[in-house]
Amino acid sequence: MYFKLLKDNQQLFDIFVAKQEYSGKKDEHGRFLCRFSNYKDVLKSIVSEYLVSKGFYVEWPENYKFAAYLTHDIDSVYPSWKYILFTATKYALKLNPKKSLKRLVAKIRNDNLNPYWNFERKYEAKSSFCFKATTQDI
Repeated sequence: MYFKLLKDNQQLFDIFVAKQEYSGKKDEHGRFLCRFSNYKDVLKSIVSEYLVSKGFYVEWPENYKFAAYLTHDIDSVYPSWKYILFTATKYALKLNPKKSLKRLVAKIRNDNLNPYWNFERKYEAKSSFCFKATTQDI
């Protein structure tokens, strides 16, 4: 229902889907920075305010006043050898050979010691994972 409300207002829909992040200016690392945004007041919830004004609202369980929506951008599921060697060296230099060896073994065995496979739910929270679709090793 809220999707149709936003789709009828192109400016708000563009904010909702972060259109300017994909078509706007990027820094030298290919990132869209907040300073490039047309919307400078990051504390003002333009889209949420619009939806509330149209009668859309969420009732949180147990009368909580707010909720957090956890998202994780996953660029790579398998770390590259370059990354593994970098982190193993970093731990070795910090005099932590056990952690350094653990990184190397995880890459060789390709098992659950893989440092990227830490999607546990320590706090029993629900998360959404956004995976980057690529065939390149990052």
